[in-house]
Amino acid sequence: MSNLDALVLEEIKKLALDPASLDALAEESAGEAPPDLGMFRERLGNVEKQITRLLNLYQNGVVELEEIQDRLSALKEERKAAQNCLDEAEAENSGKMSKGEAAAVLASLSGIIEAGDSDGLYALVHSLIEKVVILNGDVTIYWAFC
Repeated sequence: MSNLDALVLEEIKKLALDPASLDALAEESAGEAPPDLGMFRERLGNVEKQITRLLNLYQNGVVELEEIQDRLSALKEERKAAQNCLDEAEAENSGKMSKGEAAAVLASLSGIIEAGDSDGLYALVHSLIEKVVILNGDVTIYWAFC
């Protein structure tokens, strides 16, 4: 486990000493398009309008409930799926640290190490890293700012 700690700390030191590596990581993740929240909201709004129209037709006596029941059920399922997608996309976007915030945290690394502040180092590492995955001996660090 101490090897993993050393590896993670070494990667953080590289980022702190070389701002270009931070830029490269941020640019690499910028290539991955964030989910389009507007598209999910628009689809959700369209489904809501369709449900409202169907209910208005029923309330005005234009159609019977049996005629719209299947379509209404399908629209409710679609609304639920669209809402779930929107919730997931919003959750994914909300947890990301900006590149500027990451740079500010990295700037404090040398002071924390010089002071020997293990709690501060722990907090710094956990603020920068979302998770670390070890698979078949390969270590992958998922950064909070990517």
